[in-house]
Amino acid sequence: MKNIILIIFYLLIGFQSIAQEKSVSLESDKIYSAVQEKASPFEGIASFFKRFIKEFNYDVITANESEIKVRMIFVIEKDGSFSNITAENSNENYREEAIRVLKTMPNWKPAKENNEAVRSRFVLPITLKNKNVKK
Repeated sequence: MKNIILIIFYLLIGFQSIAQEKSVSLESDKIYSAVQEKASPFEGIASFFKRFIKEFNYDVITANESEIKVRMIFVIEKDGSFSNITAENSNENYREEAIRVLKTMPNWKPAKENNEAVRSRFVLPITLKNKNVKK
């Protein structure tokens, strides 16, 4: 009788631990804001910014502005590609150009949670100096 009770007890503990393991597994389509390892460009953030600046078409700038600030918001997918790209700036031309340039950039290293690639939200403020403005 004691053996049967012990066996049942061990079985219940085993089922309990299996149920806990499944609840720890990550949701495949969830977009994480806080992760253990943030997504980042393979070439490094400095090289990313240099390339972004180089690809940006300054001809879209019509005003005599010396500086343009655009806040990029996007999702980095598990494969490092970009999705759900939006840009914040009062000028529609600047927003559209920033989105166009980001779409041309190479994939990033995806974010990781529990050593597993996950989708993550990324906010990237970008400041561009207008090289068409004469000082």
